[in-house]
Amino acid sequence: MSLLWNFTIQDTSPFVAYSPFADGSFANGWQPWYTNSGFLKTPGEGGNGDSFHITSLPGAAFSLQFHGTGVDLYATTNSSYAVLIDDVEQKLPAAGQTDNLVFKTTTLENGPHNLTLTVNPAKATQQFAFDRAVVFAPVAKKPTSAFYDNTDKSLTYSGTWKSGSAAGIPNATVTHPFEQTKTAKSSVSMTFTGAVGVAINGPVLWGDWVYSVELDGKTTTHNSSTYWKVPDALRFFQAGLDPNVSHTITMANASPDMTLSLNSITLFKLPGAVLSVSDSAGSASTSASESSGPSSPAALPTSASQTSADAASTPSTGSNSSAAPSAAPGSSDASKVHFGRIGIALGCGLLLLSLI
Repeated sequence: MSLLWNFTIQDTSPFVAYSPFADGSFANGWQPWYTNSGFLKTPGEGGNGDSFHITSLPGAAFSLQFHGTGVDLYATTNSSYAVLIDDVEQKLPAAGQTDNLVFKTTTLENGPHNLTLTVNPAKATQQFAFDRAVVFAPVAKKPTSAFYDNTDKSLTYSGTWKSGSAAGIPNATVTHPFEQTKTAKSSVSMTFTGAVGVAINGPVLWGDWVYSVELDGKTTTHNSSTYWKVPDALRFFQAGLDPNVSHTITMANASPDMTLSLNSITLFKLPGAVLSVSDSAGSASTSASESSGPSSPAALPTSASQTSADAASTPSTGSNSSAAPSAAPGSSDASKVHFGRIGIALGCGLLLLSLI
């Protein structure tokens, strides 16, 4: 009997593609908001509390690509909305659904899927505040995670990178150096076998822009531009990997003079499986920090009932704000991706509706 492995993707992850942009005014796009620190006051500041992306714009949307059989979406809203998966409109939960679960499906064919949620507020006082997505993939046993720091010899860097450090990165209790580049086409890669999933985490900072991730020859493009400091954002996640074949993942900066930063890469394997990674010299290695807990060292900012690597049930309250937003995967037009991520923040007299 197989289990359902779940993985949480926060609203702040660049793996989520917001339209028309992810960071600006919620009157004409999406605007980040934190339960403790509220809206942005100074560019480059870090948020405090649980994060939400809020909009009151008719037609505002976000999309997410995932591999598995199900997905849950958590939000608070007094607006109507629609969900498409693979271009098929989905049935929504009945009104009054508890736990802020605004969409759930468990019956998808196991494989790659594309989800899009579009918001349709009838008036400016109606809002949609997106919190997180939880994606599900069937596994024989609960996966464990192997953590590879940005200095691990299994990572191969190309181009110009330098080490950086800032308080609160990767989390509020631990400060650890990250790798950063401002050079277009600079990249970092890893080759491995034995894993059923892979995640890339890194700081998302004011000054970021477009980056790409190539996994086994398939490239997706993401946009991490933001006014905030998100200390350990999920930059990429993929489940459903064949543990019996070799995989190569490469993250590259697409934008000259714009930053791309890396904290870690995490591989997920089934119990008893042997991970093998090639070091930068080309030889095989199996070293890594391994656990069945979180996929990154990020600390939970407020409350949470489950880590992103847990199997079976989904969390019902709170979440980890160690993740960050993105631009449309697969987009090749860098300028469109860039301006789809940061908008012009307008002064707005509207208060966050009493949803949260």
